[in-house]
This record gives sequence, structure tokens and C-alpha cells, in this order.
Amino acid sequence: MKIAIYIQSKKLGGTNTFLKNLINNWPLKSDQLYLLCNRSAENYSFYKNNIKNKNCKILFINIPTLESLNLNQKYLNYILKFLFFIPVLIYQFFFFYFFFKEKKYQKFMSINGGYPGGESCIISCLSWKFISKSLPILNIHNLAIQKTSSIFELNRGILDFIFKIIGPRVIVVSKAVKKSIIQRIGYTKVKVIYNGLSKNKKRKKINIKKILRINNKNKNIIMVGAYEERKGHSFMINSFIDLKKKIKNVNLIICGSQNNNYSKKLKMNIASKQILKGSIFFYDKFLGDAIFDFMEFSDICAITSQKFESFCLIILEAWSTKTPVISTKIGGTSEVISNNYNGILINKKNNLRFSNALFDLLKNEKKRKILGNRGYKTFVNNFSVNKMVSEYHRELSQI
Repeated sequence: MKIAIYIQSKKLGGTNTFLKNLINNWPLKSDQLYLLCNRSAENYSFYKNNIKNKNCKILFINIPTLESLNLNQKYLNYILKFLFFIPVLIYQFFFFYFFFKEKKYQKFMSINGGYPGGESCIISCLSWKFISKSLPILNIHNLAIQKTSSIFELNRGILDFIFKIIGPRVIVVSKAVKKSIIQRIGYTKVKVIYNGLSKNKKRKKINIKKILRINNKNKNIIMVGAYEERKGHSFMINSFIDLKKKIKNVNLIICGSQNNNYSKKLKMNIASKQILKGSIFFYDKFLGDAIFDFMEFSDICAITSQKFESFCLIILEAWSTKTPVISTKIGGTSEVISNNYNGILINKKNNLRFSNALFDLLKNEKKRKILGNRGYKTFVNNFSVNKMVSEYHRELSQI
């Protein structure tokens, strides 16, 4: 099969890791894969260095998206994206229509973040519908935005309408995402395939202490996630401040690849807290395979998401190294974690309880090992990359 896979997002994150695992572990060597992605320095470097499947060709395409229409002023951005919405959709439709017609792919899958998410992910499916007898697959990795009174709901409503015209095969990464799709547009042809993970055993290991300049022998808590409010950095900092009042010898490692105004404000806030001095360390790069070294170095993985958490690949990355996980209970996290069996789940608004859970686990090495081992078994038995890839291959073969 000649299979085209499209991704709009220029930001590095979980979908890039998903694509790397999917493509590198594709089961049939007779299949020819084509990865179509927007041209950006981050994407180019990541895919060039991480896609090892010789049967995959990476094509960087230049196509205008609403994501790329960015000015320095927030409200001007809103106006610009509202005014150019329809012209951008029309351009994208004809771009993909002629592109697909020329390339003659046999199957097509579009990788989206949330829903509606990247508009070109939906429009590419519409173009595919006009030139192919096989259904497109729309792969959604985060929760659908529910209807609001925002002016942008008009744009989203248009994408909902286009989506229903297409009638794509939809694959999502958790039951929480499926539920959110049904709630927004009443669409039920949705299949859940949980993310799988492959661990690169041949990776070059790195010295975390040296990179972060950690000069103490403290216990380490790691938080990994984009610098976005929804990831709950403030929740984590408040919990950590409370924890530091009870235990001094503990570090917090914060990893995030999107260095922006939010991250600058976060760091300024941390710098103003005397109690946090010398105990918080930042790593502002996309981790890639280095995530496993960071997890092995850490005693606990903390996940503090406050909204829009569909699955959280970080859980699997922690479990693959037997690192115990404490997470807020949101979205798909409760589908993966069984509370007090292979991890700990805490209400997303309960800072004190989260802090207490961190304290108890730091003081109890035996419990850390039990939770870590159970998490590892859950990962091996339910979230192998081979299981994930075989299900995607089956779906593409059947449409």
C-alpha cells in the first residue's frame, strides 16, 4: 500500500513521538509510507534524526494555515484568523486535491491534536474524499473543544459541517476523547486505539546531573509537559512549596519544549520564592529518547494537568522505566492508572492532597518500587508499540 500520513502542527510534542513509534515499527516492509508535514526547523530536525524506517519518505510541504497567521498582538491575531478563515480553507482544499491527484496514494490518515484542532487536517480529508474511494482516517490525540458562545464557534461550526460531509473513519487515543467527540458533534464512528511506546535500548545515555548542574543528593520529582496553563505548572509549584515545608532534600525537574511568555512568567514566579531556591531545575528542550534517562534519574513522575489531557504518553514513558506516577485525575489518565495499584490519582484542585501523596511516596521506597513495577507490567501487557501499530495497520487495510 502507498500510505500518506499528514500532520499540520509545527510544535514538537506527543504526536511526534507517536508518529516516530508508528512509522519505525510499521509491520509490513512492502508498504510505502509518506509522511507529509509542514516545514519547520523543529519538525525537520526531529523527523530527520528519528525516522529510521527506510520505507518512509518525508515530504515537507508549504501550506498556509491559521496556525501560521501570527502577529505579536493577541486580538489582532483573532481578527486575522477570523477574516482569513474561509480563504485559507479554500486554498488548502485545492492544494491537497491536486497534490493527492498527482501522488496517487492508496490510503490516507491525518493526524490532529484536539478537535477541531488544525483546520488543514480536516480539509485534507475533504480533498481526499473527492479523489479516492477509500475513506480517510482522522486520528485525534486530544479532547474536542465543547461548544461555547465565542465568535470562533462560527468557524468551528463550519469545520463540524465539513467533518460530517466527509464522514471519516475516526481513531482516538482514549475513551475520554471519544466521549468528547460524541458530545460535540454526535459522531459515533469512532474507534479507540491506545498509544503504544517503544523504548530505544541503543540510545546514547546522558548524564542528567551534569546537564542540569545538580550538585546535591536529593530525591527528584520530574514534571514533563509543554509550557501551557493547562499542564498545571502553578498547581505543581504550589504543591512543591507545601512539600518543601515538610522535606528539604527534594528537587523538582521541569521539562518543556515551548519556551514562551508563559514559561518566562513561571520562572520569574519561582525565582521570587525563597523556599524554592536551588531546588528547581529546568530543561527547555524537546526530550525525545532522553525522556527515558530523565525518568530513570527521577524518583517520582508528577502529572498535574488541569484540562485537555486525553491520554498522557508521559505515563507510559515513566512506567517503561519503572518510575512511579502521581497524576491529577483528568481526561484519559483514569483509563490508564488504577488508583493505588499502578499509580496514584488526585483531584485536580487538591494541592494539599497532591503534596501529601508526593511526601508519602518519597518517604516510602517500598511503595515506590511496588507502584513502579506494577506500572511497568501494565505498560508491557497493554501498551506495547506492536499492539498499537498492528491495530492501525488493520484499520488502514480495511477502509
